[in-house]
Amino acid sequence: MKSKYYLLLLLPILFWVGCEDKETDAGVPGTSGPGFVDGSPSGTYMFTGVTMFESATCEGEGITHMCTDNIDNQADCEAAGEEWLPLIDVFTGGDPAGAPYIIFGADGLLINPDCGTEPFTVDGTTITIIEGHCESETVNAEDEATCTAAGGSWVVEYQTATINEDGAIIFEFQDPGHCRESEGETETECVSNGGEWSSPECQMIELTYDETHDGSCVNNGCEEHSDCDSNYCNADGECTECPDGGLDCSGECGGPDEGYQCSDGSYECNEEDCPVNILGTYTAISAVSHPGGDCSAAGGVAGICITDSTATTEAACPAGMCMDGSGADEASCTEGMWLIGMCLDDDGNGVEDESVQASADACTTAGYQWMAMGWMNLIDAFGDFSITFADDGTFTDPDGESGTWSLDGSTLTITDSEGEINTGTVSGNTITVELYDEAECYDDDGNNTIDAADEAACEAAGGNWEDPECIEIVFENSGS
Repeated sequence: MKSKYYLLLLLPILFWVGCEDKETDAGVPGTSGPGFVDGSPSGTYMFTGVTMFESATCEGEGITHMCTDNIDNQADCEAAGEEWLPLIDVFTGGDPAGAPYIIFGADGLLINPDCGTEPFTVDGTTITIIEGHCESETVNAEDEATCTAAGGSWVVEYQTATINEDGAIIFEFQDPGHCRESEGETETECVSNGGEWSSPECQMIELTYDETHDGSCVNNGCEEHSDCDSNYCNADGECTECPDGGLDCSGECGGPDEGYQCSDGSYECNEEDCPVNILGTYTAISAVSHPGGDCSAAGGVAGICITDSTATTEAACPAGMCMDGSGADEASCTEGMWLIGMCLDDDGNGVEDESVQASADACTTAGYQWMAMGWMNLIDAFGDFSITFADDGTFTDPDGESGTWSLDGSTLTITDSEGEINTGTVSGNTITVELYDEAECYDDDGNNTIDAADEAACEAAGGNWEDPECIEIVFENSGS
C-alpha cells in the first residue's frame, strides 16, 4: 500500500503512560456496561476502527478507507482492479484477531501494545495517560530517578481518551503540521529553511472491549530485523526464526544478495568489511592527469592530444598531422607528408620497417605499439603496465623493476629499488596510486634540469618550464 495514510497509522501506537487511579461515577453513560468496573475500564480493548482527518482536529468528514494503490476514491480504485480497504486493516492485516490491544487493570495500570505497564486515571468519561521519558543525548533511562541521577531531564506529556456512550474508547491524535528535515513553526518558515512541511492531520482510533481475550500480552511484532531476538522480521511483521541459509545482504531470508566480492574471493555486505589482501598481479585500467599537481582537484583529463597540446578533450583534438607544416588537413598537406600515426618499439623509437608503419593493425600485429596522431588515452600511453605483489613484501613489474611494499590499513606504501616512495589506497580489488611530478625547468633536449625558481626564471635561462602534475592511476587485480 502506497497511500500516505499508511505511515501515519503506524505512529501513535506507542504512547501509553499514566498517573494515579481515581474513583469515578459508575453512573456516567458508557461506563456501566461490560468492560467497566466501578466506572473504570477493565479488561482487554482491541483496536477496531481508524479514521483520518485532513485537518488539525478530528472534525468533519473523516477518511475510513484506503486503496491498495494511491487512488483516493472507491470507484476509481475498484475500476483500476485495486482493493478498497478499511484503514483498520493496516493494523490487523485483514485479521481482527491480529489487532493491537490495551489491557486495563483494576489496579489503575494498563498494559500497552508493547506489553509495557503504565498507570492511568479516569474522571467521568475522560481517561488520562501521562507519558514520561528521559530527554538526553547520552542517558537511556526508563524512570525519572535514574534519568535525573544520570544528568538527564525527565519530560512528562499527557494523552487523553474519551469513553463513548456505547462503551467504546476513543483516542485522538492531533498534528497541527510540522517541519521535517529542518526547523520552522509554519510552512513558510519550514520551506525557507530547506525543510519539508507535513500538513495538519488528525487520527481517531476506536477501541472496543473484547470479552474473549484472556488478558495476556504477547509482543511478537516487528518493523525491522533488529526488533527481534531471532534477528528476522518477516513480511507480516512477526519475529520468526530464519530457516537455514540466513539473511542475505538485502535482509531477505535465504535471499540471493551475497553483497560485494572481495579481492580474496570472499563476500561481504559492505566493501569496507572486506579483508585487505593485495597479493597477486594488478593491471593498470585507468589514468587521469591533474595539471597543477593536485589529484583531488576537479578538471582532470584522461588523455593527451599529440597534435595540439592545448586540447583537453578528444572532440577538440585534431586527428592527423602535416609533417612539413604545409597544410592544416590532409587535403592541403603536401602529398606523402600527412601522418595519422607512428609505430614505436618498446623504447619509444620509430620502427624503420615501412610495412608496419602503414596502419595500426600492421604495427600491433608485428608486436609494436601504435601512437595515433591525435587523441591518446593516458592509460594507452602506459601500455600493458602491471605490478605483482608477493607475500614476502616485495613487488615486481614486467620491465624488471622491483622493490618493497607495506600495508597500513588501506594505505599501501611502495618503495622502488632506487628508494623512491609512492603511496596508494586499497579498496576491494583495486589500488589507486597518485604519482606526483613537481614543477621543473628543462633544457631544450629535455634531458637536463636547470635551476630556476619559477617559470620566468626558467625562460630567462633559456629553459622550458614544466608545470607540476599529479597522475592518478587505478590498478585492478587480474586474478592471478
